[in-house]
Amino acid sequence: MFIKFWNAARWFLLAGSIFIAGMVCAMFVKHPFKDIGDLATWAGAVGTFLAFCGTIWLAFTETRNKQREERTRAVIASAGVALKVSRIRIYLQKLLDELHPLTERVAKLEELVSIGGVLQSATLWTQEDATKLVSLPNDCAAHLAFGLAQYHLLIDMLIRADENTLLQSPENRKRFCVDTISVINYLLVSINLAEKECRIALEEITSVHEEAESS
Repeated sequence: MFIKFWNAARWFLLAGSIFIAGMVCAMFVKHPFKDIGDLATWAGAVGTFLAFCGTIWLAFTETRNKQREERTRAVIASAGVALKVSRIRIYLQKLLDELHPLTERVAKLEELVSIGGVLQSATLWTQEDATKLVSLPNDCAAHLAFGLAQYHLLIDMLIRADENTLLQSPENRKRFCVDTISVINYLLVSINLAEKECRIALEEITSVHEEAESS
């Protein structure tokens, strides 16, 4: 919030500071100090103004440093998350290859439950992992959190397929496979976006290290 305010108002503050400094100098030239009391008053006023400017600058610097630290931690965390996301993406793409034929023939309930079990055994990122990436751009953390929720929903749909009485009908099982494919495709959109942002962050820090080593 402060950064947004500073970015919008910093030039106005700078112009205001120059204007006030100019006014002080002009008034000093036109009305020289007559005694030490006037000098002390003006010195106190100028000191107060400079202290105010210094407080704003320190707050801005502290906020900027904090954002840099958060960004660095997010980039480091993205290394492990990117690997997990990549593996899940591969799982889901293989799952699509298995599900497409099941839309043409009647899938067995055991097949659907087995697919759910395979997905359940995969190593997922956590909600905490997503929270660590909040400082990454383009809602990377939100895509990860949404993807995680959708993945758990997908697993629940599949491993409980044999408990769903509606799926006793062969036609309903075909529709279920079609719906599952739609869920996976929707899920892959979020996962691909999150993986892309993680890899961009890793490329940025890699290029920084390479520049530092070359210099």
